[in-house]
Amino acid sequence: MPLPMPRKSEKPGAMLPRMVSHMLINAAFGAAVGIGLAVLLILTDAGGLGSLIHDTVDPVSPVLLVLLGFATLFGGLNAAAAIMMMPSDE
Repeated sequence: MPLPMPRKSEKPGAMLPRMVSHMLINAAFGAAVGIGLAVLLILTDAGGLGSLIHDTVDPVSPVLLVLLGFATLFGGLNAAAAIMMMPSDE
């Protein structure tokens, strides 16, 4: 679920514009949710994923692929949903 966008007015000395910081915060939140879900899937052995990773010679590569894939997917989805749900200033 996208986080609400703060209503502060943009300051001239701000480091990032409001929309960019809003998108980055939501992307980070989505990535954290994705990593949590991937860890949960590996630990509960859903679909035999944990067993497959455990039986490999080098388990680091598949774990990184799963974690980064889920982080990218959920981070992008959450950032896109947050941008689409922003109120328009029209």
